[in-house]
Amino acid sequence: MIKDMVGYIYLIVIASIFIFIWMRHYYLIHFKMNNYMSAKYSTQWNEMKRDTGWYRPTWATLYYTKAIYDFIWRSEESFDDENIISLRKKIKRFIWELPLFFIGVIFFSFCLIWLGWL
Repeated sequence: MIKDMVGYIYLIVIASIFIFIWMRHYYLIHFKMNNYMSAKYSTQWNEMKRDTGWYRPTWATLYYTKAIYDFIWRSEESFDDENIISLRKKIKRFIWELPLFFIGVIFFSFCLIWLGWL
């Protein structure tokens, strides 16, 4: 009975962790970074949000515009503010969290198959 439910539980856990990782990234950009930058550097932030240079990939709305994407991922501009540096590091951690998640899923899937639970 328990062996039959392991697959379902495993899928629920995998989906939950993936949603948590994605929503954390979304929260850091849309709430933490947006609120902080709007409060402290609203002129520059609003200019970045009005940028029209985006080539419109499907995930573009996650970063508002290409200027904000470039600000987070490509620029080192920090306005001499430790909070921006810290937020940027948290957001960039996503580049490690997502691949490690997928490697973990593959590893645990093989382990569960090898043990005969899946």
